[in-house]
Amino acid sequence: MTTENSIFKLIEIGYCDENPQYPEFEVYSETTGYFSSLEKAVETMKRHPGGKSAKEMLFGFLIKEYALDGEWSLPTESRRSYLSDGTFVDENLLSETPKEGYTSETFPNSEVFLGRHASMVRFKKGDIVEVLRNDTAVSLEIVSQLPLSPEKVEAKRKSDSHFTLFSEDDCYRTLSHEGNLSCPEAVYLYPPRFTVSDELKQKLERHLMSKNIF
Repeated sequence: MTTENSIFKLIEIGYCDENPQYPEFEVYSETTGYFSSLEKAVETMKRHPGGKSAKEMLFGFLIKEYALDGEWSLPTESRRSYLSDGTFVDENLLSETPKEGYTSETFPNSEVFLGRHASMVRFKKGDIVEVLRNDTAVSLEIVSQLPLSPEKVEAKRKSDSHFTLFSEDDCYRTLSHEGNLSCPEAVYLYPPRFTVSDELKQKLERHLMSKNIF
């Protein structure tokens, strides 16, 4: 959750190869700057050196928010993703930093995942997507399960008083071209931007059907 005492890190994600190929390709991440507000980070991102060749070598941008004056150096307060032209993709506004003294009895607070509303769910089961992993690689995968809705989260809470979800639970479930199941956060999913071969598409669909997801 965005706070008044934060710093915003602008990260450029670029292709490592001039001709990236599915099902997987490597990308690099490079810090462009640190900013006192989200608005300043976005403004700088949109002023990024342009030109067709420069844009073609960019996968996109991330803006990660960190709380100042804290002992936690890696957890973020929010994460936002953008395409190479600065178009907004998605956001996860849940803090990864646990509050001191947090217990399930203090529910709800900013660290608890309450479910993703339908208006913010960009994909459906069976969609083929790009998944950014650890800011270093992109994998073509197929969506097998959507993020939990507020209604489903509330139903689970009613049946189990100890049921609590956090930032990492704002995620889809996807299957890779090898059939491996993973749970990438919603903010790291993108629509495919290159041609997907019929062979690869059919392979992903077979994995989905073999797992009896539908």
